[in-house]
Amino acid sequence: MQPFIIRDNEGVPLWLNNDTYTIKLDKENTGGNISIIQGFVGPGGGPIWHLHEDADEIFYVLDGQLTVRAGEIIFHANPGDFVYVPKGIYHQFRNNSIKPIKILLMFSPAGFEGFFRETGIVAKQGVIPPLHIHDAEANRRAIKIGGKYLSFVPDFENPDVNPNL
Repeated sequence: MQPFIIRDNEGVPLWLNNDTYTIKLDKENTGGNISIIQGFVGPGGGPIWHLHEDADEIFYVLDGQLTVRAGEIIFHANPGDFVYVPKGIYHQFRNNSIKPIKILLMFSPAGFEGFFRETGIVAKQGVIPPLHIHDAEANRRAIKIGGKYLSFVPDFENPDVNPNL
């Protein structure tokens, strides 16, 4: 492997959960070690309650405040804060503010970025996601694809299961 740089405007933005995610590093360019995804999470944005069976997840807040629930613990992370969630722990994150926030999601080992590629819709740069992107059917589809990437929610038949954050 050779060193390289990824510029701020590089990567394909994807709409998912009414948020915009851009894969910056993937398993192909890190030898499977880590994937990093930049997220712009709108007010109220974030995924449903889930776990990753085979990957640790790290959240790094660049701008705004991110609320992360991991098991029974709730963290309020500010710019510069990291939150580490080991594999096998149910978790979710949410932007509870009225402004979009900017975060980095890191997965180790890499591979979960495939979920974003397969589930997300190619976004228009600088355009917020249309409201129809996140609905009950989108949740069901994400849950089904998530299983392929060893990410699960507690009750497959009820995709709206989501502890309050």
